[in-house]
Formats: sequence, C-alpha cells, structure tokens
Amino acid sequence: MFHCNLPFIYHIYIFNYYYRYNLQDSLSSHFISIVIHFGK
Repeated sequence: MFHCNLPFIYHIYIFNYYYRYNLQDSLSSHFISIVIHFGK
C-alpha cells in the first residue's frame, strides 16, 4: 500500500488525510502510523 522510497513528508500528508477523513476507523489510523514508523 505504501512504498518505503516515498519522501517522509508525503507519508505525513497521507497520514493527515486518513486522520481527518477516517477518524472512525482508529485501527486503520494506527496501522498507518506503524507503516510510517517502519517505512522511514
């Protein structure tokens, strides 16, 4: 779903997008944060 070669700022942008429009899905947001953490 996410590629490790993407710039870090782009990961933040994606995270913010899902955080705003997918708040009800806390598990998805948590998974995205994990992907960002291990995708640096």
